[in-house]
This record gives sequence, structure tokens and C-alpha cells, in this order.
Amino acid sequence: MTINYLLLFTPFHTIGSPAYTQYGDLPLMQLISLTGIWGLTFLISWLAPVVNEVWEHGTSRRVLRYSLLPFTLVLIGVLFYGSARLTLTPNAPVVRVAGLTPDRTLWSYLPVADIARSSALSPHAAAMMISALASRTSCCSAIDSP
Repeated sequence: MTINYLLLFTPFHTIGSPAYTQYGDLPLMQLISLTGIWGLTFLISWLAPVVNEVWEHGTSRRVLRYSLLPFTLVLIGVLFYGSARLTLTPNAPVVRVAGLTPDRTLWSYLPVADIARSSALSPHAAAMMISALASRTSCCSAIDSP
């Protein structure tokens, strides 16, 4: 958990975080809206000591009360919150977005190169022109997000 947080201050940021493994579990992923990926990472990491304690000490009253019960209650609460958030949130209209990057390798992309050649613009100026046009029309590739 601490290593994941400290990686935030490096060029790698959150790469390799265990939270990314839960991308398909939407109710569980809603925890991120409250705690960021660190809350989900904590919840994932908390499971291991609970399972280990049940494995080593069995299902004694102490293990159930101080280890298994708190984890189970928190997990149920998180899943309840996530399900409620998904169910009660009104459907928003679809917003079309496009991502732009200053990567020079994209200047060789055919439309940018054609505009640059035909108009005697630099590749950078042509890319700026395309991005300006793309923001006003739906001719560019876009990602639909709710």
C-alpha cells in the first residue's frame, strides 16, 4: 500500500496498482469515488491477512469477531454503496471526447501530413488545425463515455 502511494511521486505514477485488477466489478469500483484507488488497494490487501488468520487459527470465535466480521461488514458496505450509486445515478447524456497528444510520431499520420504538404504548414501547425476542426465536428475518432 505504501509503495503504491510512493510510486505516485515517480514517473510511473499508479502503474501496477492492484486496484486495476478490479476493472470489471463496477459496484466494487465505486469505492474509488470516495477513497481513490488507494481505498480499493487497501480493501484488496486486507483480504490476505484475513484469509491467513482463518487458515492458521481456524474459525474460532476470536477470528470471526476480530478479523472476518469487520472485513465482511466493510466489504458488504462497499458493495452496497457501489450498487446504490450505480442504481440511483441518473443516466447522463453521452459526451464525445477525443484525446490529443504532442507526440511527434503522430505527425506522420496521413491527414496531418497531407494538410501540411498541401498548405505549406509545419506539421505542428497542421496538427493544431486538425485538432481545432475536430473539436467543432464529429469527423475525428472519439470515445463515447457516459
